[in-house]
Amino acid sequence: MAARDEPDGTDAAADDERSAGADIDHGFAARLAAYSPPSSTPEDPGTTESAAPAVWRWPVALGGGLIGAGIATVFAAGWLVPRGLAHGVRAYMHWPARHHHWLSDHSLRVLTVALGGVLVVWALTAWYRRWVWVERSSFRVASPLLVAWAIVTTGWAVAAVRVELSTGFLGPRTVTAGVGALAVLVGALVVLVTGRRRGTVGVRRALLATTAAAVVVVVAATVGAVGAPGYGLVATVAPVAGTPAVPATVSRVAWSRAMPSEVVDVVPAGPGVLVLLEDGVVAVDGLTGRIRWTYRRPGASVEHLSVSPGGRSALLHWGPDRSQLVALDATTGRVRYINGGAKEFGQIPMTDDLWLSSSPGAEGRPTVDAWSLRDGHHLWRYRPAEDCRLDYVRNVWRQTRAAVIFPIMCYRHASDAVRFVHFVAYGTSATPLWQRRVPLPGHSPEVYGIDAEAAADGSWYGAEISLGRKSLTVAFDPRTGRSRSYRRHALSGTRWVRSDGDRGIVVHDADGGAWPVPKAPCSFDDRTIFSAAAPGATGFYADDGWTFAAGAVGCLSASDANGARGTEVVQVQDLPSGRRHQIPVDLGGPYQESSDLPRSSLTAAPGAWVVVSREHLAAGGVSRVVGLR
Repeated sequence: MAARDEPDGTDAAADDERSAGADIDHGFAARLAAYSPPSSTPEDPGTTESAAPAVWRWPVALGGGLIGAGIATVFAAGWLVPRGLAHGVRAYMHWPARHHHWLSDHSLRVLTVALGGVLVVWALTAWYRRWVWVERSSFRVASPLLVAWAIVTTGWAVAAVRVELSTGFLGPRTVTAGVGALAVLVGALVVLVTGRRRGTVGVRRALLATTAAAVVVVVAATVGAVGAPGYGLVATVAPVAGTPAVPATVSRVAWSRAMPSEVVDVVPAGPGVLVLLEDGVVAVDGLTGRIRWTYRRPGASVEHLSVSPGGRSALLHWGPDRSQLVALDATTGRVRYINGGAKEFGQIPMTDDLWLSSSPGAEGRPTVDAWSLRDGHHLWRYRPAEDCRLDYVRNVWRQTRAAVIFPIMCYRHASDAVRFVHFVAYGTSATPLWQRRVPLPGHSPEVYGIDAEAAADGSWYGAEISLGRKSLTVAFDPRTGRSRSYRRHALSGTRWVRSDGDRGIVVHDADGGAWPVPKAPCSFDDRTIFSAAAPGATGFYADDGWTFAAGAVGCLSASDANGARGTEVVQVQDLPSGRRHQIPVDLGGPYQESSDLPRSSLTAAPGAWVVVSREHLAAGGVSRVVGLR
């Protein structure tokens, strides 16, 4: 009997084993695939168990869709989506006040590689279990890693969002990565919490839930990225290059370059000029006319472009809805840092090392803050003494390559009478380079305004203090604060310009040379303010289409200035011979008819004198930047 009962015991054990196999928890992947592999017994190879019912639940289906779509979205953000402001640049935040180097695009790609490692661990664990996706052997091991990865990536995205929101422009990569990481985190938590609960649902309905979750993630990431203010950034960089000399005189058109949109302004910088457009800036090589680098945001609005006196750095001021400063290397176009929330008035005062911002301050005492051009760190803050005021609205400060100088009006106590004007010069240190106090004549003088200017080479600073019917002039050496002789419209070195009434202007030098430049056929009046703003010590440009260089004076003809047909005639007078010649120029167009004053400009810059029209284009018009040499 014992021998006869042995087969029965074996059959019972096999039945128990088959019953246990039917009760196996098929785990996360089994629920995801709605599939249970058949089991067979070695005792009866000719028979198989029927497939176990799918253990699907709606949360598991949704979680699986979120995980899959989130993983794909994060990979796309790391390798396909253009980077934003927080990636690849030194993005500066006021809170916390430090640089977020770890927010670079490389860190996001490291996270995607780490995600690949999590998926490999999951796959190897499943392979070890003979490709049976059992929760306790595979997903239980991989899920903590997946949740940890999702938490880290979500934190990375949140930090990047804070940086980009502080600078005013939320980038597409940050939005895409954030949506993907959040989807993975939510999906993994949903599966972990609800995956142990049994339940059945049809495969079609499960796939519908998974697909719906994936579509929601993809649509959210796409809409968020395309709708981000930083979407559409067009940025290219250029190699380091030397700065060519400013031509002493010109005789012909050397090159002509079409611009992608209307031209707002042209400023000498780097190895050529920076052309300010409505939506950004492009750098044009002064020798060849080629576009060296580009930084544009189609649809955005540019307020101002400021360039350091040495032409090495540029500040691009975006606004007005999202006020932001982008510090660029004027030679290469690389972004040094981004400063958000800056509210500026007109051109931003700069030296080669710092830029200034101002605020009204408390009790009517405006303050001045200095920021590093290299990395955006705060350098110093100046607040006038009691009873002293800084006229920050009129922007009377002037700068050289190494110093910024601004006048402070100090009043008699509880009075509108000005006692003296205090001139202060600052560099990068919080200690002033020098200070000069200029007492005003009379008992109760009233200051109507201060007109200050500085030579581009940093050799001279002068100010004219208007006292009504009379004025007081002072001049200093910007490097030492020592007194200098005052000369109106000082250029570089020993040259200066004065008005000759209706006849034109006269260019002087310290050796007694005087070269008259007739007004006709160029436009000129006594209100013209000449500005020595080109880099170097020989090239200068002026308002109303005048420019000065080492060996010549140039201007634009008033009769043809900025006509709708887009033609100009450049008048060049060589110094000291006085010989004159004309250069016809095609500035593109057609331009809209305008009754305003001429808006063409002529600028002496490294490599070429540059001519451009700043008028609005007519339909189908093209703006051209022309270089003379």
